[in-house]
Formats: sequence, C-alpha cells, structure tokens
Amino acid sequence: METYFLSSEATDSEARQVAALENSVVQLEKPGDGGRGRTDIVRAILWDLAQSEFQVESSRLAEIVQDSMTRALRIPNRGVKQAGFYVLGGAAMPAILIEIGFVSNPREERRLRDGRYREEIARAILTGLAEYKRYWDQRVRAAAERPR
Repeated sequence: METYFLSSEATDSEARQVAALENSVVQLEKPGDGGRGRTDIVRAILWDLAQSEFQVESSRLAEIVQDSMTRALRIPNRGVKQAGFYVLGGAAMPAILIEIGFVSNPREERRLRDGRYREEIARAILTGLAEYKRYWDQRVRAAAERPR
C-alpha cells in the first residue's frame, strides 16, 4: 500500500506517472474551456496558493494513516508519496489518497473481494484518522494555552 498527498512536485517518477494516469481520466470529463483560459489560469494559481496551507497537514495525515494501515494489515509499505492528483486538489482541508492494492494482481484482487478484509482496511483507516484527530486536538489546545 502507499498513501499520497497533494503536491505540485512528485516524490519520484513513479508517483508522477501514477498521478498522470489517474488525472488523464479527468480530461474525459471536462468540457472545453469556452475561452476562459486566462481566468482559469489565475484561478488555478490562487487555488494552488490556498492548497499549500494544507500540504504540511496532509503529509502528517498521510504518515499517520500509512503507519496505522501497515501495522494493522501487515502488508508491504510502499511509503508516503506526493504528486499532483486532481482528486486531491479540490479539498479545502488536509487530504490523502490511499492505494491499497491492485486489481491487476490476482492475489490482491482476491483479497479485495473479501468483505472481512475490506472491513479490516476500513478499521485501519479509521484508527489512523482517529490518531490524527488526537494529534490535531493537542495542537489546537497547545495553541490556545500559549500566552499572547
């Protein structure tokens, strides 16, 4: 398994290729730009600036969830990576993308068909999210207690 968070700079060429493949589907869903090219570029730049605020938190969330899942599921850890995934770009919060298996791999496909295994995956994700929430709450409390 591997976990991704949004970044304009990919971790490596493999992460860049995975994002490019996944993002290529979006091009099929988007209508033509209707002459809005310049407006869209400005909007994209502003959105990218806003997203940078969430990059550090997304990285932390990815690390926590990745650790939780590899401990609970005892599967190979392919690490936390960053790449420009379109699906992560619209989130105005920390966001991650988890890749837990490949249906092109017959063994992994069989495991993913098993309801108990999917339940284990969901519980491992939930455990990681709960751990991240505790970390977030501690940071908020510490910030509130700091003298001003």
